[in-house]
Amino acid sequence: MKIAPVSAPAAEAPDAANTLRRKPAAADTAAAGATVALSATSTALAQADGDIDMARVETIRQAIRAGELTIDPARIADGLIESVRELIR
Repeated sequence: MKIAPVSAPAAEAPDAANTLRRKPAAADTAAAGATVALSATSTALAQADGDIDMARVETIRQAIRAGELTIDPARIADGLIESVRELIR
């Protein structure tokens, strides 16, 4: 059984992609002049030093590279359970 093509092959189809590329989208022209304002909270969060202990991060990186990192699945599970308990309170 032979299936007849329903539409023209891609090689014969009009070049729709190039047609779309020639017309600038309204969103693109509007975005060029758009401005974004961050709230004071988001600005403060971006500037905060954070809770990341970079010395600890480097220690973990070195342990991973050396193949010496040990993971305690019970400790991870306990932490996840505690996080869920805090969320549902």
